Amino acid sequence: MSASFGDRERTALSKGQSLAAQVTRVKYGVYQVPSQSEPGTRWTIIQRADGGLQCVCPAGLVGRPCAHKAAVVVRRQREEKRGRRRAQAAAEATPKARRDVRRVEL
Repeated sequence: MSASFGDRERTALSKGQSLAAQVTRVKYGVYQVPSQSEPGTRWTIIQRADGGLQCVCPAGLVGRPCAHKAAVVVRRQREEKRGRRRAQAAAEATPKARRDVRRVEL
């Protein structure tokens, strides 16, 4: 019995979460993630023009969910969350503008 698409997605996401720390950004829109089944192999993940991701691993080449794409998605989400936290902390550290503006008569 083969796994359903939902099962494959869940498995890919679970593996991707553990691989997220090992994602290497080669350049904008191009990432590499180590293979879990082939030691020494790194798979390349490319961001397509439509914003989707394409992995060159065997599963990715046939359009199945793969842990490598999931790892890139998880890493991006973590970086985005960190960026929002930093922006919020910076905003909280900045003194608020004075609201009581005095009217000056000329």
